[in-house]
Amino acid sequence: MICERLLNLPSLQFVGRPALKQIFDRLFELHDTPPDALKPLEIRHELLRCVFEVLHCAYHTQRRQHSPNIDRVLEHIQSCPEEEFSLSALADEAGLSLSRFKTKFKSEVGIAPREFILRTKIERAKEALLDEQSSVTDTAMQLEFSSSQYFATVFRRFTQQTPKQYRDGSTWLDSRAELRT
Repeated sequence: MICERLLNLPSLQFVGRPALKQIFDRLFELHDTPPDALKPLEIRHELLRCVFEVLHCAYHTQRRQHSPNIDRVLEHIQSCPEEEFSLSALADEAGLSLSRFKTKFKSEVGIAPREFILRTKIERAKEALLDEQSSVTDTAMQLEFSSSQYFATVFRRFTQQTPKQYRDGSTWLDSRAELRT
């Protein structure tokens, strides 16, 4: 149940709470302490707290509010993920200098513009891969990836699956189970 919820987060972008930072701080603190009998148990406990906090943040946070110029750029990227985007052209669209655009975008969205573009392309790729008519290579080319290998690398980075595994409906959890048998 927990793995399923983690694999199906409503969004990969969400606002964290201070509790999440405290959990990470505690994990780093535990990492730096000398070994003792309870240390593994404490680390497991904090990791479990971390997973539950991530789930809470992902499923219960409100959508971030963006300024109109950043919102316009977001809508443009999401409506045409197959387009090859130039950050300077997006900055012009937002009416900002390139450096100000990158800073404002990351501040408001939580990730850099390039990262957002890649995530948007991968979301569109997931839809396309479920259509049996479209090959992995066709999907990569339609979304302006330089090669199907680069597409597969980026896809795996965001989904922990190859495009073929995603299309076939198998997950990295299935792959790990197969390895054990």
